[in-house]
Amino acid sequence: MVASRFRVPDLTDYKLMNAKEKLQMEWDAGVYDPTSAQSMNVYNRLLRNVLAGVDTYWLSKPLRTAIAHRHTLTAAGGTEVFRYSLSVNATSTPGVMKGSSQGLKSLNFSMSYRKEELSVGANINLAGSNGYNSPYGSFSEYTRVNPYYRPTNDYGEYLRQLDNHTGSGSVPISNPLYNAHVGIKDFSSNTNISAGLNLEYRLWKNLRMTGNSLCTWNGTHGTILAS
Repeated sequence: MVASRFRVPDLTDYKLMNAKEKLQMEWDAGVYDPTSAQSMNVYNRLLRNVLAGVDTYWLSKPLRTAIAHRHTLTAAGGTEVFRYSLSVNATSTPGVMKGSSQGLKSLNFSMSYRKEELSVGANINLAGSNGYNSPYGSFSEYTRVNPYYRPTNDYGEYLRQLDNHTGSGSVPISNPLYNAHVGIKDFSSNTNISAGLNLEYRLWKNLRMTGNSLCTWNGTHGTILAS
């Protein structure tokens, strides 16, 4: 069996100004001082960006439409004495943040043997998962960046810093897209193995002897890499 579903980011709740409107709002609010050469230099630099057509919709930069897949394969059979079942599952779930995903694979095998007074059952389960966090960071970072900033320089290289001025003080404004393009990877993986065995022997009609055992193993690994 194969199943798929779409995951689409919804930005309809965000009502944002474009670059021209945002800069005009800041001017009307008195962010820039017409009597200060330094303040006007900042305003004129941003105005040149607006006049050059810079109007970055930052909210869409780290997002994508994702398609999740689930694959399942099962088989079962046997005789009156011996029965078995096998199930294999694989799930891939990309996130709407670019580069994020969650994957799961599992295999389950069970068998039973029943003859006269003796019953034996066994089960083996293997499961592995892996997850990748988005190198684009937190979505909230993109909601705070002004549209009159462009993410790249004239050579198409991603800027590490967009500005060092907010209009009322010297504050570095980082480019949230920068880390996504320098090879940072943040992922984790997990493996689980479990095996169970149960025995039952009927001594008399109303007296049975049973035994059970279970063995499990878990391994987790997480890494952050920057190339």
